[in-house]
Amino acid sequence: MDQFELLEFISGIGIFLFGIDQLEKALKALSSRSLKVMLRKHTTHPLKSILGGTVATAILQSSSVVGLMTLAFVGAGILDMRNALGIILGSNLGTTFTGWIVATLGFKLSLSAFYLPMLGIGCLGLVTFGDGQKLRHYSRLLMGLGLLLMGLVLMKESIEAFSKSFDVSVFQEYGIFVFFLVGVVFTAIIQSSSATMMITLSALNAQIIGLDSAAALVIGADLGTTGTVMLGALKGTPIKRQVAAAHFLFNLITDLLALLCLPLLLMIINDVYQVEDPLLGLVAFHSTFNAIGICLFIPFLGKFASMLESMFKEDTSVVNCHIKAIPEAEVDEAMIALEAETVHLFSRVFVLNLDCFAIDSRKIKPSRLIGSQPAKAGYLNDSDQYDDGYEDIKQLESEIVEFAYRVQTGPIHESQLARIEKLLETVRNAAYAAKEIKDIRHDISYLKQSDNLFIFNTYKQILTQFEDFYSGASDLFNHHNAEVLLENYEALKRQADDHKKVITQEIYKNSQSHKLTELDLSTMLNTLGEVSLSQTLLLRAMHSFLFKEELATLA
Repeated sequence: MDQFELLEFISGIGIFLFGIDQLEKALKALSSRSLKVMLRKHTTHPLKSILGGTVATAILQSSSVVGLMTLAFVGAGILDMRNALGIILGSNLGTTFTGWIVATLGFKLSLSAFYLPMLGIGCLGLVTFGDGQKLRHYSRLLMGLGLLLMGLVLMKESIEAFSKSFDVSVFQEYGIFVFFLVGVVFTAIIQSSSATMMITLSALNAQIIGLDSAAALVIGADLGTTGTVMLGALKGTPIKRQVAAAHFLFNLITDLLALLCLPLLLMIINDVYQVEDPLLGLVAFHSTFNAIGICLFIPFLGKFASMLESMFKEDTSVVNCHIKAIPEAEVDEAMIALEAETVHLFSRVFVLNLDCFAIDSRKIKPSRLIGSQPAKAGYLNDSDQYDDGYEDIKQLESEIVEFAYRVQTGPIHESQLARIEKLLETVRNAAYAAKEIKDIRHDISYLKQSDNLFIFNTYKQILTQFEDFYSGASDLFNHHNAEVLLENYEALKRQADDHKKVITQEIYKNSQSHKLTELDLSTMLNTLGEVSLSQTLLLRAMHSFLFKEELATLA
């Protein structure tokens, strides 16, 4: 190959990669929201997750973008690890879509007449339309397609010219494993399995290599594409490392099996599929071994997820469960994570306050707050354990606030900004609600251990109302329509107000007849007041969180 042809080949790779990058950006801008909604709603079962990952990757033509979405949903608690693995498996199959298009059209048509108009019109649109206009994204899409086709033409023509003066028999000396390693290393360097596939198709079309060698290159490209994700996740959160490890291990096992069974798979392509065109045979091979790998992994997704979770433990230096894995620049995912983390803080406040009165949280009406939480009775008699629980709530509050402020610094919609303010009000009031109960722990113990029957009975009344209040509050987090939610909220608010009035009147009315000391009286009134204030703060927190704009107007 002379210098000009080498430069033409390298230029083709560069233009092709840049075209893929522009195409990815355009498709992400045009379809990201709808794809996120699809992945969120249609990944409740592993098979649906695989299909969702396949479709999303086929549309975006980027398994890394789909992986980022998956990572966000796992971090926000929307997807469990098992269903996330399904998306990752499906994304591998989705990446074969490009090969089918190029093999069926790219080498069958003269592309020179197509890419210049695409490139020209796309560039014209980019300099004409502003950043916020949708037509700009369509222009970028057209330009990306033009660049992709241009790069493909340059690679194809330079390799065809090279093949006319090159002795193909030289490659017969190399074994299949060498081609596999070349595919791994080359793809890891250029960070695009699609580019490796295009180069392989070009070499196969020019008859420089045979179908078996091309198949080995493609297998290697599948493994090489995981390198960037692995490096990026080395110092990331445990969830990031779990996702990256899942991608790598699936590809490693699938690719090694494909390499070992290469003769058998090629026989299936030739004899069973009866594909005579080597280009179509290669992409059929690519899709087939990925599909077989998915079928082999499906029965073991649960065990695979458990293994990954045990390999990469959660970071115990932070309290949050959902926001730690979410980049604040991904605003939609960040908002989902903030909502989930706020529920997490509510749950901690509920359990801590209930345990302060020695109420088993399993007695409270089940909801997404109470039911899955383990009972933690014993805080009242263990100061160190209780203090740790309260400090965890304070730390979680600060982590939520810090993350929310980071999200606000980027480009964000006004409605999202307003929602963040509501969430910050929520966590602040919920944390204060925990503080009020924390401050009366000794008063609660005093009332509970009193030998004065009236004081003890008053404590029992407070305890009963406390349990009823938290049961009603937990029920608010169940699925209700707007009218029922508002009705239950108002009823809970009236219950708390009425209880305080009734008990206060009884205390003053019976203080002399039951021989209450000044300490008894002040302790009872202080306990009742702090419990009432804690419930008021919790009601405010729930109002900010549960009532959307349409409900807030009714309140």
